[in-house]
Amino acid sequence: MVVHALRRPGFADDLPAKLGRGCPPHSKPADAAPSRVGHTEAQAREAGIKVKTETLSIKDVPRALATRNTRGLIKLVPDAETDRLVGSHASLA
Repeated sequence: MVVHALRRPGFADDLPAKLGRGCPPHSKPADAAPSRVGHTEAQAREAGIKVKTETLSIKDVPRALATRNTRGLIKLVPDAETDRLVGSHASLA
């Protein structure tokens, strides 16, 4: 499961290789910090990619607990057949 990968040390070591160069980051300045890399769930489905989504509350991220800022979520959009990450979205307060 993709969410479990977030909980293990070093999970991001191979993340750029999985995302590839076709996933430009997207973010906008705001009170909350929304950001996006790759496809949204809807965009992936429109592109014909079978996806499964995983949503992780920031309450489950150790750093958020340490800083006592646990508002927000992370949504991962992996390909259902290959588990290749096709999109990632975060909205943090």
